[in-house]
Order: sequence, then structure tokens, then C-alpha cells
Amino acid sequence: RASACREITVIFKVVNPKSGFYFSAPDEEYPDLPVLANTDHETERARYWLPCMDHPSVRTTLTVEIHARDDLVALSNGKLVLEKPSGETGKKVSKWKLDHPCPSYLLCIAVGDFIQANGGEHAGKPVSIFGPRNFFREEDLQRSFGRTKDMMDWMASKLDVPFPWPKYYQFVYSGGVGGAMENISLVSWADAYVNDEILAGERGWFVDLVNVHEMAHTFFGDAVVIRDFLHAWLKESWANYMELVWLEDTYGTEALHYQLVLERDQYVAEADKKYVRPLVTRHHDSSWSMFDSHLYPGGAWRLHMLRRILGDEVFWPAVSIYIQKNLWNTVETNEFRRILEDHSGLPLECFFDQWIYGKGFPKLKVSFTFNSDRGETIISVEQKQQDNAKGIGLFDFELEVEVETSEDVFQIVTVELRSSELEGKGSYALRSEKRPLQVVVDPNGKLLHTVDFTPGIEILQRTLNRGRTVLARCFAASALGELSSPKATSALADAASTESFWGVRRSIAKALGKIGSSAAVTRLVELCKQESDPRVVVSIVEALGHHSDESALQNIEDLLTQPDSPLTGHIAKMTALKMLGKQRGPSRVALLKRYLEQPLEEQWWGWVRRGAVAALGSTRCEESLQVLLEKLPYGAVRGTHGLTGVRSSIVEAIADCLEWASGSRRGEVVEILCHHLRTDKQYHFRMACARALSRLGDVPGSRAALHRFSLNCVNQDRPKVHRLVQNARRVRSRDNGFASIIAENESTKKDLRKLREKVDEMEHRFEALSKEWKASMKEKDSNAKQSKISLDDSTTKSA
Repeated sequence: RASACREITVIFKVVNPKSGFYFSAPDEEYPDLPVLANTDHETERARYWLPCMDHPSVRTTLTVEIHARDDLVALSNGKLVLEKPSGETGKKVSKWKLDHPCPSYLLCIAVGDFIQANGGEHAGKPVSIFGPRNFFREEDLQRSFGRTKDMMDWMASKLDVPFPWPKYYQFVYSGGVGGAMENISLVSWADAYVNDEILAGERGWFVDLVNVHEMAHTFFGDAVVIRDFLHAWLKESWANYMELVWLEDTYGTEALHYQLVLERDQYVAEADKKYVRPLVTRHHDSSWSMFDSHLYPGGAWRLHMLRRILGDEVFWPAVSIYIQKNLWNTVETNEFRRILEDHSGLPLECFFDQWIYGKGFPKLKVSFTFNSDRGETIISVEQKQQDNAKGIGLFDFELEVEVETSEDVFQIVTVELRSSELEGKGSYALRSEKRPLQVVVDPNGKLLHTVDFTPGIEILQRTLNRGRTVLARCFAASALGELSSPKATSALADAASTESFWGVRRSIAKALGKIGSSAAVTRLVELCKQESDPRVVVSIVEALGHHSDESALQNIEDLLTQPDSPLTGHIAKMTALKMLGKQRGPSRVALLKRYLEQPLEEQWWGWVRRGAVAALGSTRCEESLQVLLEKLPYGAVRGTHGLTGVRSSIVEAIADCLEWASGSRRGEVVEILCHHLRTDKQYHFRMACARALSRLGDVPGSRAALHRFSLNCVNQDRPKVHRLVQNARRVRSRDNGFASIIAENESTKKDLRKLREKVDEMEHRFEALSKEWKASMKEKDSNAKQSKISLDDSTTKSA
């Protein structure tokens, strides 16, 4: 009968689970490892230790009883209802209870030798953060997560929904899957997210965004649960978008606009270079495969567009109703759409068909013409993304274009484009007496798109210096970088010195790096020395690293090693070291080894050491390969802080080093990697070995080792490992002949760069000669006029 109920008791024991439950304890190789046991289940990994229906639609209340040493902290979902000695010497029992329904992937247990940082209270509910005692101090946890309570106050007010949990705890762990996870009332963080004083300047803003992201899952994913993974955007896209909303409300529109630029670039890179898919789709080989850049930044952008279409006064009350109506229930995409429609009165089927269930995004070709006789500027827009083979069609939307018609006089016009009219093209005729001083496409970030628009260097330079939004100035910087001229280089560098917003300065650095001339490198070095924001310094070093010629790399080395180095940040140093590896060969191996040998505890989570590791791989020389192989076995890397990340980076660097090597040496190293794939203690490390073997191709033994690993890996990782096996089949061992082709290609790149330098020099000379000629002609004209005046005076006197 439908109302029938059966109660089942399952008694079970699990030893060394494949996934889902992770353990850390001191061992012979690493006696300083923390004592820690914690779960991490997303998307379907609870099944490896817990008898359950491992799907988000199946939910239950929880009572969790933990037996542990009495000197350890035991945490779980919900409220602590009992903690007492267990009756066994030195042991205690902790009982946690959650009265709200919880899917398996959000259940969490954490036991460890934790310190606790008190985060205050939100609406009378305790807020705390816990971390391994031997890794962190209380001030480290406060520095990294101390804004949690303020974020909770903001979010509850923004959504007009109170936090439902009896507490909001967070804990930091070492090892396991990595990242951060929104377990109900007990958020988990990998230790990479904890910042010291230096890292906080480079990465504190990012940790804040992730904090908001995991917190947003309280309402989008935890209390309102997706019915199936094909609707994952209702939790992940929403959590991602709440990051942007928090930035806007906390730091202003400039911060929102810059984050929109970053989110767009991340999504477009995946859609253009890898694959394109609908946001909601059943076509995936694993639930974990859905968690990509389409889901996170791509989905966040679509929510932002919906908000702009409906307006804040409609959008946010509708979202609040959506949450309250579906608390403790599961939801699908159409339920969200219907609530927006009911509250706004607008039909949204077309938007959802094109943007949620459809593929792609608008790729626009924009141009304008000015007709002085008619006194008008014609703005023309064309959609170029249509691809029937990929199933990408035309879109319906309104595109805003801002025009500076005269000095500081702006007008925003709207170009309407319809998929059923004019092949998706549109135009607008604007009355104007003069040629526009600025033309900015989508100045306020209302449409996810890319644009091909070249209005000319004068307009771009003016927009870079006087554009009214961050989006406008970032576009101008990027477009000037594409021009690659001396005038563009000067315009970018000059603007960086006066630009007030750090994100635009990062865009300028990226554009200068793309230009690639010696003048651009010189200006980047100057900017690096005068830049005070650690986030921008990292981007400048990355830009310098685009040039693999010796002079550019020597500049990086000088910046890194000089006593008053501007590269004070961990990530700045890591990035600089990575760039130094681009100079192939052993010339800088000794320098890189010095950074590699620094203890992890002196580098904070091994950020700098990972840079040295990556650089050694990039050198592609035997000396570097030998250094990396010595660090490969478990126990060979000194220190435990950030151990998992450093070890995985070593495997990746070995693959970099070997990718162009001859068959015999490759075969020797592949045998070593196959051994570690079978035997290493850390699952993360074994996955890194699998990725490296796939890159190294179909070397004897590698395919069989990958196949065996695919049979024993975590279920949701199996499709990924199958793809690694297929890639290994496609990649054939490269001989010395192929390596010589690569070397020849790199030599050609250097020759092209030298040719560009000569062209730039000639352009500079031409501009100088042009100025001299104009000055000379002006002087001759002036002398001629003076002679005429003298002659006229003489004639007058004679008369």
C-alpha cells in the first residue's frame, strides 16, 4: 500500500572506504600529519561507506552518534543534543540531531584535534570555524573566515528568508577531495583556503566569494533540493550568482562588473575551446560531469540576465517566494520559471528555451558609420554564432549601446534583435552632429555575449581613460591589446598608472602581455615596481611570462630575487617561478631547486614550492626530470602543510617534462608512474598519475594500468578515467624527430617576435619622421606666408 511503512535496521562495518570518508593520522613518513576523519560526498560518494539511496531526491532526518577519543572534537549536521563519556576509558560519545530532511551528499561528519575560532552569532545561532591544531592558529581561521557572520546577516536580509539551521559551523581538513562543500550546517574547507597575512592580500577576496557561495547553498540546494542532477543549475548557478550580488552590495557596481568579465571569460573559454551544452540536459556520462563552467559562471550570467529583464523590484521578491514555497522540498527548472512568470506577469518560455535548454550564446559583430551630411550615426549588430551542426541558433534580445555624442554627453540606445527577423541582425540610427567620441557595447553588463568590434584606436584610448563603467574600460584594454601597436602599448601603460580600479589594471596587464613587444615588457616591469595591489602584481607577472625570450625572463628573475622585490606574495612568487621554466634547458634549474627545497612550513601551503615544481617540468631537461623523480615517492617531499597539492603538482610536472621526450626515457618513467598508480596511499595522487599517463600516450603498460585503475576508481570518476584511456590511445609516442619539430616551432616563434620588434621600431621611426616632416612643412608654410607679407609691403610702398 502507498501508506505502508517498514522500518529497517542495517548493521555494517566499513574498513578503508574507497571514497566518501577520509582519514588522516601521523605515520612513519609524516609524523606531523593531523589526526582527522571527515566525510565529503558530492556528488555520489556517500555510498562507499553508508548504506543509502545516494541521490538528492531521497532525503531523511538524521541522528548521528559519534564515538571518539575524549580529546578530539566531534562534529556533524544539526544540533548537539548529547556529549558524555562513553564508559570506555579516554572515550566519549557525541550525538547530533537534524530535524530537517537531508540528502546523502549533504550528510557530514568531522572528528579531529581541532582548534575553534568563535565567529559570533547570527539571529541567536552560533557561528564557529574549526581547523587542525598543528596546522593553524585561531587568528588564521579568523583572518580567512571571520566575515562569515556578516555575510549571513546580509544574505538573510537579501533573500528575506531566515537561516533554518540551529548553527553554522565550518571546518578545515587536510587531504580528501578538495575544495569547499556546503554540508547542511557544517561547511567543509580544504586547507588551501586558509590564508596567512601575505596570502590574504592576494587571495582573500576569492576565499570570501567561496564563503558566500557555500553559504548560499543553504537556500539553493540544502533547504530547497534539486530533484535530479540535470537541474543542478538551481543550486550551483545560484550559489555562483550570489557571489556577484554580494560583491555588488559590499564593494559596489565596479566589483560586480569586473567579476562579470571574469565569469564570462571562464564560461566562453569552455564553450569555445572544449564543448557547448545546454544548461539543463540529461546528456551527461556522470553527475560530476555537470559541474563545469557552463554550470557555474555560465548559469550565474543567465540568472543575472533574468534579474535585469525583470528588475530588482520584481526579481528578488519572486526569488524569496520561490525559496519559501519550496522549503524542504525538491524542485525542477520549470517550477522556478513559473514563479518568476507569476510574479512578473512576463512570459519567459522563449528565454528559458534559448538560454537554459538551448546551446551557446550570442557572438556579435558590431560596427558603426557616421554620415555628416545626414547628421546621424548608424549602429549595426549581427549575430555570428549560428551553427546548425552544433545545434546553436539565433537569440532574441535587446542590446544597449552607449554613445558619447559630444564632450561628456552620453546617450544609451537599444538595438533589438529577433531570431525570426532579418537573420538575427539589427541596427539603430542615432541623430548626431559629430562623429562619436565613444561607442560602448552593453556598458552595464545586461547580456552574456562576445563582440567583434574595432571602433579605432582613438575611440578605444578614450574609452580606456574615460569609460564610465569597468566593463567599458576592460573591453577597451582587451581591444587595444589586439592591435599590438606602439601607440596601443603606450595607451595601455599610461592608463594603468591612472586607473583607480584594480580589476581594470589587471585587464591592462593582460593586454600588454598579449602585445608581446619589448616595449610592452619594459612597461610591464615598470608597472610591477609601482603596483601596490598584490592581485594586480600576480597578473603583471603572468603577462611578463607570455614572453619566453631571455630578456623577458631575466626581468622576472630580477624582480623575484632583488632585495626590494615587489613580488612579496606567495602566488606572485609561484607565478614568477612558473614563468622562468619557459626558458627550456638547465640554465635556471639550480635556482628552481633552491625554492623546491624550502620547507613547506616556511611557504604557507607550498604555494611557492608548487611554482618551482611546475617550472622544472617546463624546462623539459633531464636534470629537472631527475629532481622531480626523486620527489615522487610518498615521504620524499619534506613537510606536511599542503602536501597533497605539492605531490600532485610533481606528477603533472613530470608529464610536462616528458611530453616531448624520446620513447626509451618515456617508457622508463611510465613504468614508475604505473607503479604509483597502483600503490600510492593518496587517491588524489593516483588520479594525478592517471592524468599524466594519459598525456604520455600509448606507451607499453600505460593503457593496461589506466584500464585497471578505471575498474577500481570512484564510480563518478570512471567516465573521466575512460576518457583518459581513450586519449592515451590517440597520443602516440613522440620520437626525437617530433621533438625537433617542436624545437623548430619555438625557434620560429622567437623569430616572429624579433620581426615584430623590428616592425615596431620602424613604426616608431615612421611616426618620428612624420612629425618632423609635418613640422618642416609647417615651417616652410610659415616662411612662405612671411615672404608674401614682405613682398606685399614692398609693393605698397612702391605704389
